[in-house]
Amino acid sequence: MKLICRKTILNRAGQFLLTRMAVFGLVMIGTVNGVNAAQVLETFRDWTAFVHESDNQKICFVTSVPKETLPTNVRRGKIHFYVTTWPDEDDRNQISIRIGYPFKPGSVTTAEIGSDKFELFTENEFAFVKDRNNEKKLVDAMKRGDSMVVKGISARGTLTTDNYSLSGITSALNRIEKECP
Repeated sequence: MKLICRKTILNRAGQFLLTRMAVFGLVMIGTVNGVNAAQVLETFRDWTAFVHESDNQKICFVTSVPKETLPTNVRRGKIHFYVTTWPDEDDRNQISIRIGYPFKPGSVTTAEIGSDKFELFTENEFAFVKDRNNEKKLVDAMKRGDSMVVKGISARGTLTTDNYSLSGITSALNRIEKECP
C-alpha cells in the first residue's frame, strides 16, 4: 500500500476523500482494533504517539479518545481524534476525526477549544480540515488548551458532543516530530 499525503491527494481532486479515508482505514483504524499496523512510540497522559512504516514510507500520528461522549444512550463505533505527519511528503499535523457513526451527508462538524471554533467537513465516519491554515491554527490551539469539544450530527440526526482532554498533546506531537523529522 502506498501512503499518500494531502499535497498529493489535493493534486488529484476527484480522489481526495477516497484515498485519504483508505489510508486512515488501513493504518489507524487497524491500529485501534489491535492489528499490528502501527507501533506505539510513547503515551503522554491522554495522547499516544505512533509510527507506521510501509513500502519504505513512514507516517507518524498521535491519537486520543474522548473523556466523555454525549448523549450517553447512543451506540457508536470507535471514536478517535488524530494528528498525522507524513515526512516523505513534508506534510505535518493533518487533523482527522473518526466519529463512530456515519455523519449526516453534507454536514459540518466543529472542534472548539476555549473561544476558538474550527469547522471540519465530513465524509462517512470521518471529519477533516480542508484549509491548511486553519489546520495549523487548530493544532496551535490544541497545544495551548486544556480541553476540546467536538460536535457532530449523525445520519439519523443525533447531535453528539465529545469532550477530549488536551493533556499530553504537546509532548506527543514533539515525540512524532523526533520520529518523523
